[in-house]
Amino acid sequence: MKELILSWDEVDTGCRALSKLISDESIGGIVAIARGGLCPAGLLSQYLSVHLIQTLCMHSYDGRVLKELKVLSVPELPTDNANWVVIDDIADSGDTMRYVKRAFPGALRMALVAKPAGKDTVDYFVKEVPQDTWVIFPWEGKVL
Repeated sequence: MKELILSWDEVDTGCRALSKLISDESIGGIVAIARGGLCPAGLLSQYLSVHLIQTLCMHSYDGRVLKELKVLSVPELPTDNANWVVIDDIADSGDTMRYVKRAFPGALRMALVAKPAGKDTVDYFVKEVPQDTWVIFPWEGKVL
């Protein structure tokens, strides 16, 4: 499997680019997919001047092995969640964002990186990589 290591500068540039795609819209809040979307959500909240951040806690990886999606905690959003943004670090298999679409049908779905299997599940992303690429984000350090 190929690896792509992203720097903090690349993440910052990506979050700035995502914020410019929606800066004219009225954002009610941001949902960070924990854990990968936590840092991007913080940056996005700064660039959009949004102070309300919720977390959707889920995981589907055991190390580098993709497993069944497990939902751990779901935030309660207003019934009309059209002004909410949900962000994750990567749209890989698409399972996470398919869940988000069912749970929050009006929310805008974003990821910094998308793979072919996941790119159609997000409204916006900034970088596409091949499906066989393992992306290492700066907050992961040498954990994986």
